[in-house]
Amino acid sequence: MKRLRKIFMLMIVLITVSTILISCKKETNVVETFPEKITNLNSYKLVGKLETMFPTGTKECEVTAYYQKPNLYRVEIKNPNAEEVQVIIKNADGVFVIVPSINKTFKINGTWPINSSYPYLLQSLSKDIVNDNELITNNNGTQTTLELKAKVFNNSNPTKQKIIFDNKTQLPTEVLLYDDSNNLFSRFVFNTIEENPKLVNDLFVVNTTINTIRLSYEKLPIEYERTITYPTYFQEGTSKASEIITGDNENKQVVMKYTGSTVFTIIEKFVTDVETTKTEYVDGDIYIMGGVAGIITENILKFYDNGVEYTIASTSLNMYEIMKTAESLRITSEK
Repeated sequence: MKRLRKIFMLMIVLITVSTILISCKKETNVVETFPEKITNLNSYKLVGKLETMFPTGTKECEVTAYYQKPNLYRVEIKNPNAEEVQVIIKNADGVFVIVPSINKTFKINGTWPINSSYPYLLQSLSKDIVNDNELITNNNGTQTTLELKAKVFNNSNPTKQKIIFDNKTQLPTEVLLYDDSNNLFSRFVFNTIEENPKLVNDLFVVNTTINTIRLSYEKLPIEYERTITYPTYFQEGTSKASEIITGDNENKQVVMKYTGSTVFTIIEKFVTDVETTKTEYVDGDIYIMGGVAGIITENILKFYDNGVEYTIASTSLNMYEIMKTAESLRITSEK
């Protein structure tokens, strides 16, 4: 009887240990399981907070991303300091950045979302994991952290990112992106990830998106307290060389040129709402910065915020520095 009891207890111990080992193996192997999971998803909806670190301070926005198999994407960007919402859509007609408050879309000629690293898209994370044979894995029992290469902007040099996974769900909880000086540049924290939700096709239709969001605004046109702003961040030895202002309070435009240790040009143009949707065709990549969608074309950054369309161009600055300079223009317009 005692022998049978010992055998029974031994079997229980073996089963328990085997279960733990199988569970640990399953939890820690996110390098294989996560890409497979994403490949098998028919759809998802995720919500998270994106933080971007600038010399002028950290800017936050809420990002909601939708995916519908095989190749439909929608990313909503909500600035906590403004009523406006901007949307990125990829559908059969192409890639669009939508600014409903002024009834305007930018049609992007590019390969978004496969050309760079986008922490708010699960396919992008999966792609980066599969393509990096030298990634580093660290497991502390409850979380697995992957350290791997990232490409923050199209045509930029590879940098680093860290993706943190929950071992139980095998889904990401946080993504850290670093710049070319190994400084933390952005942080995306996942609030919720819903797998295989039933999504309506209208989510990925540009005109429907514009009309729906415009109806949600309390008042159109939105009244802005617009003013010309000047960069508060640029390298020492740089100064404004010229400034040309044209137009009136409704369509004012300013062109500023800075020279010295660095050279760049800033164009600020007041933009008002129109009845008929306007579409502008541009080449480039898309990067979410501080609650707005920035459109990047080689050495040019364009974005719309608070009734003003900004364009910053430079051949002597990399895109990180262009973006830092651009963000410093928005300080006085924050609410």
